[in-house]
Amino acid sequence: MEAIVLFWATQKLGAVFSPINIMQTKEIIHYCINDLDAKMIVFEKTTEYLIERGKIDYRPLFITIDGKSDITYSELLQGNEYDFNHITVHENDLSIILYTSGTTGIPKGVPRTHLNEYSSTLAYVFHCRYEWMDTSLGVIPLHHTMGIRSLLSMFLLNGTTILLKNFDPNEACQLIQDQKVTCVYLFPSMYHEIVSLTDIKKYDFERLRVISYAGAPMTNRLIQKCQEVLNPAHFINQYGSTEIFTHTICQEIIHKPGCAGKPGIHQKIKVIEADASRSKSEEDVVPNGVIGEVIVSMDSPEAFRGYWNKPEVTKKKCKKWLVLHWGFRL
Repeated sequence: MEAIVLFWATQKLGAVFSPINIMQTKEIIHYCINDLDAKMIVFEKTTEYLIERGKIDYRPLFITIDGKSDITYSELLQGNEYDFNHITVHENDLSIILYTSGTTGIPKGVPRTHLNEYSSTLAYVFHCRYEWMDTSLGVIPLHHTMGIRSLLSMFLLNGTTILLKNFDPNEACQLIQDQKVTCVYLFPSMYHEIVSLTDIKKYDFERLRVISYAGAPMTNRLIQKCQEVLNPAHFINQYGSTEIFTHTICQEIIHKPGCAGKPGIHQKIKVIEADASRSKSEEDVVPNGVIGEVIVSMDSPEAFRGYWNKPEVTKKKCKKWLVLHWGFRL
C-alpha cells in the first residue's frame, strides 16, 4: 500500500518514481541506486540491510516505512495537505524509471513519460476488454511494467485493486472469489500454480471475466487447463516489453495457442531476417512463414526514447525500430 501512495505522491509532485527489485543482488541494487542519483530512498526494516550507505555515491534523504532514519513515512503523513502547491506536469515529463531484468547484462534504466504510461494503459484496457469499475488482483510488483499497468488500468476505470503482497495460489483464489475479482493479469507460472491446486474446484470464479498474461510464453496444455478451470470470457496473451509496453496482442489464445497475435493499436511490427551482426534493416522483411527477428516501431506513444545514462546503448538499439531477441509465433 505504501508503495502505491508513494507512486501517486511522486506523480502529483512532478517527481519520478523508480521502484527497485529487492530480489536482486546487493551489487545490482547499489548499481541502480547510483545510476539514478535519487533524491530520496524509501525502504522497510526488512529491506534496510540491502542498502549499504557507504556504497552510495551521493547523500539522498532516507525515508523508512517502519524504522528509524532521516524521516519516517508516518511523519510524512502528518504533513498539512493544504501546504501543497500545484505543480504543472506535462505529457513529455518523466513519470517513472523501470529497470530491465538484466538477463543479458547489467540492468538498464527505462525512463517513461506520462504520455508513455497513459498511452500504454489506455491500449491495455482496450486490448484486454476491461470495463468500467472492474476489479483486479494486484500481485505483480510495481518494479515490473505489468504491475504498474495493473494499477493504472484500475485507476483509469474507477476500478478496484485487491492487493496481495506475496503471491500464494490459495490466497489468490480466495481473494478472487471473496472480492469478486473480474480480471487478472499474471505471469504464466502463477496461472500454473493456481490451476495445479488439488482443491481448486472449491473456489468460485464465476465473476472472473478476463484473464491475461505476459512475461513468458504459455504452453498449450496450460492454456487449455486455464480455460477449463477459470472459464474466462476473454483469454489474452499480451506480448511486450518495458521499453515499449505493447508489441502485439492475441485475443484468441484459446484457439491460437502459442500465438503472439497482431500489432497493438499503437504499434507497427515487422519480422526481418535474423542477423547476428545487426546489419539488416526494416527493409529486409522475411516472407510469410519464414522465421525471423521481430522489430517494433519506436514511432509510438508507448515507446520510450532511450536508456537512462546509456547513450551508446541507446544509439545502438533505439533507432527507428527497436530490435528484439525473443522468439514468438505471430
